[in-house]
Amino acid sequence: MSGKIRINEALGADYGLFTWPCAPLLAQYVIYQRKYLKDKSVLEIGAGTGVPGLTAARCGAHVTLSDHHDNHHILESLRRSCDQNGLNDVKVIPLTWGCFTPSLVSLPPQDVVLASDCLYDTKEFEDVIVTFAYLLEKNPLCEVWMTYQERSSGRSLHHLLSRWELTLTTIPTDHLTGISLDIDGIGSNVAISNQTIHLWKITRTTDEQ
Repeated sequence: MSGKIRINEALGADYGLFTWPCAPLLAQYVIYQRKYLKDKSVLEIGAGTGVPGLTAARCGAHVTLSDHHDNHHILESLRRSCDQNGLNDVKVIPLTWGCFTPSLVSLPPQDVVLASDCLYDTKEFEDVIVTFAYLLEKNPLCEVWMTYQERSSGRSLHHLLSRWELTLTTIPTDHLTGISLDIDGIGSNVAISNQTIHLWKITRTTDEQ
C-alpha cells in the first residue's frame, strides 16, 4: 500500500465519526492481505470513518463503504474522504444491518466483508450476523474479516453463529505489530496495545467444519 489516507473525524459529536481501536487493527490485517485483496470486491459495513475500507482501496480492491441509512452525515463524510484521497471508484451506500433494502439486495457478490467494532450493542448482534449470513449466501466463498473489542466476558456469538450456520475462526494478531499505518486523522493513532481486541474470520459452515 502506498500513500497517506486522509479521514474525516469529529471528536465528541458522534461515535461513528471517531476511529476506534478496532479499525487500525483491521486495517493492519488488510495491508497484510494486500496481495490477496487486489482486484477483489470488498464491502465495509458500519464503516464510520472508513479506515479499513479505504485501506483496502489503496491495496487495489474494488471497495464499497456503507453505514446505517439514517446516518446521512457519516455517509457524506465517507464520500468526502473518498474525494480527498482520490479514490473516485469507491462506492458509498446506505446499508442497515438486518434490513433487506434495495441497496443490500442489489449488491453484487462480495469477496470480503470488513466489519470493525460492529458488535457494540447486544441488541444488534443478530442483525449484524443476519447481514453476514445473507452476504455469505450470495457468495459462499466470501469471508468476513472482523475486529471486536471485548467489553464484557459474558457476551457470546456462538448461538447466533450456529443458528445462521456460520463458523468463526480466530486469527492471531502478533504478526501485525510491525505493520504501520499512514493515516491523517484526529484519533487514527489511538493505542490498541492496552485493549482486548479480537480479529476473527467468519465463513459459511461446511460439512467439513
